[in-house]
Amino acid sequence: MDIDVLRTFLEVNRTRHFGKAASHLFVTTSTISARIKLLEDELGLDLFDRKRGEIGLTQAGTQLLSQAETIVNLWDKARQAVAYSQPEQQVLFVGSLNSLWSLFVGDWLIKIKSKKPDLIFRGEALSAEEQIHRLLARTLDVGVMFEPTQVKDLVTCELAPTELILVSSAPGQELSQALGPKYVLVDWGAGFINEHQRSFGDIEPPRLRLAMGAWALEWLNKQGGAAYLPKAFVQRSVRPLFPVSDAPVFRQPSYVVYNEKGANLALIESLLDLLI
Repeated sequence: MDIDVLRTFLEVNRTRHFGKAASHLFVTTSTISARIKLLEDELGLDLFDRKRGEIGLTQAGTQLLSQAETIVNLWDKARQAVAYSQPEQQVLFVGSLNSLWSLFVGDWLIKIKSKKPDLIFRGEALSAEEQIHRLLARTLDVGVMFEPTQVKDLVTCELAPTELILVSSAPGQELSQALGPKYVLVDWGAGFINEHQRSFGDIEPPRLRLAMGAWALEWLNKQGGAAYLPKAFVQRSVRPLFPVSDAPVFRQPSYVVYNEKGANLALIESLLDLLI
């Protein structure tokens, strides 16, 4: 089995488009089609439904999905380990939500490299679901996410909560003005969204909703508006941003998660003090 065939299957599932998958994998659309056909022929089953221009997984494709992810991740980790196979070198695989890289993981990496300059570090942007799946498969050492998990074998440690404040590019705005047409809703996790709904359930749905705080900061710098951001983001803003004085402050918890049966347990525990 060619590992690139499984990568192609995963990318077609992610993009739900043969052309986009081809672009992301730097091959032609005909190559994507040929790889999928090869995989389907080898399994003797259709993996995708192709109806009216839409692509979706069949039942067989859904069954293959998690197995394909595990195989590809294991292969990537094995290849990395072999590349750095000297006894004195260690490799740490860390997954994080995009927004949490900016809040915690980037600074943690600086501290890690200061303490262990020879450590091989591999960081990836992954959803919470992908992190949990890979932690259980032991192809990821550490995950950083907004919600705690109670999955067997996974240890969850709470990080210091992040204070999210409502800021605006316009000085002196009141809450009702900041939550107007130029308000940007940032998805800081399910907890934040629930608190936001309880506090502002009567406002019109925001016209702009972004998954990453860094995107919102860039938008405010270029277009102006208002958004809930951490103080650290506000301090590095190119454009002055002003707190909305009558707005509530939300405290967003975050968590680091690792597998207590993982091969790098001692290394992880020695580095957690730099983060927690």
